Amino acid sequence: MLIKTFQESYPVQYLLLILVGLAIWAGAFIHPLVSTMEVNRFLTPGSALLQSITFGIPVLNTLIAFVITFLTALLLNYVMVQNNVVERNTLVPALVFIVFYGHSASYLSLHPTIIAGFFMILTLNNLLSLYTDEQAYEKVFNIGFFISLASFFYLPAIYLLVFVWFSFFIYSLYQWREWLISIIGLITPYLFLWVWFFWNDELDIAFENYQSFVLSFSGFNYSLPIGFLNYTIEIIIALFFLWALFKVLARLDEKPITIRKRYWAIFWMFVITFINFFIAGDFFNATQAFLMIPMTIFVSVALLEVNRKWVVELIFGLLVVLIIINNLMTAF
Repeated sequence: MLIKTFQESYPVQYLLLILVGLAIWAGAFIHPLVSTMEVNRFLTPGSALLQSITFGIPVLNTLIAFVITFLTALLLNYVMVQNNVVERNTLVPALVFIVFYGHSASYLSLHPTIIAGFFMILTLNNLLSLYTDEQAYEKVFNIGFFISLASFFYLPAIYLLVFVWFSFFIYSLYQWREWLISIIGLITPYLFLWVWFFWNDELDIAFENYQSFVLSFSGFNYSLPIGFLNYTIEIIIALFFLWALFKVLARLDEKPITIRKRYWAIFWMFVITFINFFIAGDFFNATQAFLMIPMTIFVSVALLEVNRKWVVELIFGLLVVLIIINNLMTAF
């Protein structure tokens, strides 16, 4: 009865959350993996820096990745509670994120998307509170700034500025200042990066890499390890999300207008991230991990509001068991 257990957030629930996370990551600790995603120091300088700090040591990479994943889950949980997306005093969003993100052994390493995801959740926190803030210029700048930092680890994250602009329409932010400030926030970290490249006489090389990325459209090129158990897990997650999406949208009129606008903003985050599948080029496979943020939000809301909890408890418990088994099988 995982969902019922994590509907409250007392110290014992935090301890249990760590234990669930360790069970899902057990295979990765037994047989640590290093992310196979190619690191380009011009396109993803954050990932290159992190790789140099950890020296490519698999065990250290796995430990750091687990800690970051756990903290990211708690941050997402805090953002959802703080913005009234879910009820207070619950750890269900953190649980769902840890389960969904750990669904594939490919992500149980120091994957760039988990760090980029941390910054995207900070972006989301600023975005969800825009509607209730009359002078939101600082938050708009932060939104662009955090997206920029996310792109230092996962370059296609920069496309999510489009999702922010869709959200501006949802929030009725039509003044040019908000749009311009979001772009200034996005460019600011890159100005410092480009000065560094210029200082080291590498600015031309950097822009050549940017050009190659823009022209690297490769279409649908899914290449993660897939077996029967992997397919089963991904189908269950997809069905869970579709069920949650329709359930939340069907009851949207019952929510206050502020909450409705927040749900629509999260929905557009999912849509733009999904479109990333087809324009991310060599980063294609990493985009699936990035989808876990909006998917977690919708599924968490649906799990907390469903009436027949024993049905979803059974299916969710089965999903967790399958993920643990699959990750352990990958380790041996």
